[in-house]
Amino acid sequence: MPRSFRHWTPRYLKNRVIQLSYEKTHPNNPWLTRQSVNILSDLLQDTDRGIEFGSGRSTLWFSNRIEHLISIEHNLEWYNYIKRRIIDLDLEHKVDYRYCETMSDYVSQIDTVEDCSIDFCLIDGKERDTCAMKALAKLKPEGILIIDNVNLYLPNDSKSPNSIREFDSNNPSSWQLVLEQIDSWEKIWTTNGVSDTGVWIKT
Repeated sequence: MPRSFRHWTPRYLKNRVIQLSYEKTHPNNPWLTRQSVNILSDLLQDTDRGIEFGSGRSTLWFSNRIEHLISIEHNLEWYNYIKRRIIDLDLEHKVDYRYCETMSDYVSQIDTVEDCSIDFCLIDGKERDTCAMKALAKLKPEGILIIDNVNLYLPNDSKSPNSIREFDSNNPSSWQLVLEQIDSWEKIWTTNGVSDTGVWIKT
């Protein structure tokens, strides 16, 4: 498929520069929108326990703020890099870091978590719709669901590139089922004009 540059508008370029500047000046923050990071800073408690699909800056950031994190990763090279960071920062006792070679193993990791037992879940890796669907029952009441790049998966009016306006009826996925389940939850949709991060609080 030919590469498209239609989204490279002056507004997008400005947003992109702002985002890159923010990431450079906040090297320890997750690769989420600035607003969502600020929201999570306020919501997370040091007794919280959570799970994330897709590791990285978020792994280190979460584990410095909460009691325990399960982190799931599919890329072995990246896993080894983040594993060294976890060891260097003496965070091994707070992070259950799991490498999964197959996607079936990857998505099934959350099956090891009891229903209504975790305080938050970050969806930021592979098989996002399946992982999100599985996570819903695992969250406690008032638990937090975080979906990064959510504008690519749930209908929205975001100005971020490649945002979808409606579900593609020719390409059904679990996202529509996820949306039906979380429709009544408190929603905070954030954007930086480059990508979006959605935060839902379970009711």
